[in-house]
Amino acid sequence: MLDLILTIIPGEWLAAAGFALAALAATWFGGRKSAKADAKSKLAEAKAKQLERIADADLGLGASDADRIKRLRDFADKHGG
Repeated sequence: MLDLILTIIPGEWLAAAGFALAALAATWFGGRKSAKADAKSKLAEAKAKQLERIADADLGLGASDADRIKRLRDFADKHGG
């Protein structure tokens, strides 16, 4: 079988095709690794921003009922509720 392939296609061409295929595969796998790292980085940034928003949230803890009602009404007015 290999003799038939080598009579149709020269061995140098097969070697060149093999090297080209290996280069394409290395590029593809490298791109996948880079994309996964970028996705993890973006996810970490999003989580950090989310935690910052949670930490900065005005929960109204320790506020009087009147303060809480005012805060909720202000929030509803701001967000169209």
